[in-house]
Amino acid sequence: MKIKYNPLPSYGDHMTLKKFIEMVETGCFIDYDGCGYYATKTKISDKLILPSHITGREQRFSMETGKFTTVNIKKTIDKNFDYVVWYYKIGDKMCKKRLTYIFNHYKKTFNLKTTLCFKSNGEFSFFRPIDNKIFIIFPYSVVEAIDIGFNITVISIGEFKNLCQTSEEGYIFILLHEIKHAIDYTHNYIRFQKEAKKYNEINLNLQPIEKRADKFAIKEIKKWRKKKTKVNFTD
Repeated sequence: MKIKYNPLPSYGDHMTLKKFIEMVETGCFIDYDGCGYYATKTKISDKLILPSHITGREQRFSMETGKFTTVNIKKTIDKNFDYVVWYYKIGDKMCKKRLTYIFNHYKKTFNLKTTLCFKSNGEFSFFRPIDNKIFIIFPYSVVEAIDIGFNITVISIGEFKNLCQTSEEGYIFILLHEIKHAIDYTHNYIRFQKEAKKYNEINLNLQPIEKRADKFAIKEIKKWRKKKTKVNFTD
């Protein structure tokens, strides 16, 4: 698969690959902390690099036992690159402020009575009609945000990664997707209820309700990439 490049983001830690390896080997970076992408001196690629790629040891969390186990994996270091951009997990208040700012914009624009809630656990983000609430699972790294987003969207994982190169964009896309459900619930209640009764999680790509949510998110996220708000996102 051809590697894609984008300009370096204004957030994240841009460092040499050598420095990144040193940080991993000294225990400063682990998979749970966040994730990285290979980069050049001036651009970031879409090729992922994790601390476990360096150590050959991956920690996996079991939902059944609630514990982490260490699994040996093949070490993979692409020495064709000289730099890495490292993103910490989004665990600070600024991220929630950014998402809340965006949510409030649509809440006011569409006259929604919806409430935005952040959860620290769960399988994926969702809109709950019974009490008109949007739940966003928080925090996750960009990789986890993409995986979580893929659980609730009908576009392919490849398309999602192309749309959402960073944790910020992954979260914004997921939020916009759920906001569209809230808009439909508020302003197209009969259609929403009719489609909800026929909802089938196995065939998401056949669900009109999910297609509209993705179409809305794809369109709106482009606006937020360009939009400058008083609340700046920091990774």
